[in-house]
Amino acid sequence: MPERRARAGPWVAGVFLATFGLTLWQLAPGIFWLDSSEFVACARGASIPHPPGTPGYVVLAHLATLLPLGSVAFRVNLLSALLGAGAAAALFAAGRLLLARVHRPGRLGDGAVALLVLALSLSRAAWFQGIRAEVYTLNYLVTALAVALALRWDENPAARGGHVLLVALLLGFGLTNHHYLVLLT
Repeated sequence: MPERRARAGPWVAGVFLATFGLTLWQLAPGIFWLDSSEFVACARGASIPHPPGTPGYVVLAHLATLLPLGSVAFRVNLLSALLGAGAAAALFAAGRLLLARVHRPGRLGDGAVALLVLALSLSRAAWFQGIRAEVYTLNYLVTALAVALALRWDENPAARGGHVLLVALLLGFGLTNHHYLVLLT
């Protein structure tokens, strides 16, 4: 088991960098349509957008506005790209754990999981959320991390309590972002 995790690092980094690089290439340079402009304005002023409010995303987006590069809108858009790439990396880790349950780990399996995750992460729906200020990339990240942690739960019985607490913490934070996570919870 530890050998498999040790080799996962380059794959996780590769999926993150590929997703982030491709999203960054298409990133909206400023204000975008739909709710994006509202989220940028709320991030700048640390205020509350339309219901359900999404305070978790607004806090992260407000921190992104403090970065010293580009316009405020670009900074918040960049946060969405980073969150989406993080979600892809976490989804790869979860997919790899699932594959290891039915197939011996190897480069071919890792490559297949990486390609599937990249296809999903760069699908129209995920890509559209990652190139602009939007709350859904944070949802993707929280969900993928929770699934990966839940899958790791079975691998290490001694750490089950810690995994349960981490999943609960993640889902609790996720509930500050968007109400769809109520279904996952």
